[in-house]
Amino acid sequence: MIPLLKHRKQDIRYLAFAAVLDLPTPTGWRAAIQAAQDARGADEQRAFCERLQHVLGKWQVTPDEFLKKSAADQQALVQRALKARRDEYVLKANDRKLTHEDLLKAVADWKQRGRITGGTFAWVEARDVLVAATDKDIDLLLDLRGQVMHRLSDECMPEVAILDNLVQRLGRSRYRKEVGLTDKAEVLAKDPVAR
Repeated sequence: MIPLLKHRKQDIRYLAFAAVLDLPTPTGWRAAIQAAQDARGADEQRAFCERLQHVLGKWQVTPDEFLKKSAADQQALVQRALKARRDEYVLKANDRKLTHEDLLKAVADWKQRGRITGGTFAWVEARDVLVAATDKDIDLLLDLRGQVMHRLSDECMPEVAILDNLVQRLGRSRYRKEVGLTDKAEVLAKDPVAR
């Protein structure tokens, strides 16, 4: 993907930039920083710098500070970012537990309202859904995604992204040991047990 950061088409450069930041590796993050420095035009540079600030700012580090870090420190920061992403999907000790029956009620409510925010189930996070859902609920979530998209506005896109991520994780749970970003994708040791 790194060579695509210099592609002649702006759309491809933007997609490549987002991808190298989404797949946390020191090499990718260094390439993204370089791409921001080499951006074609003020708008592209501003967009790249804002995205870099969003990603690196979570770790209280600027692009220049990241580049000055040793390779080991860069790798350690990337590993912290990966762990934080994984932890987003792990149920916390004080979290309310969503049952499968509650999930079905929540989805019915969300479909009726055309959104996955607010309402009776406003407390539900993606990690709650993953605990309560099985791969057999993928069609249900895709149907919900369609209802959310009926709003036909950009403000629904973050909700669509959440649903896409849930569907991807549930789908991968059928054959992958770790369903999120990982250094190495490993297959399940045995067929998954039906929940």
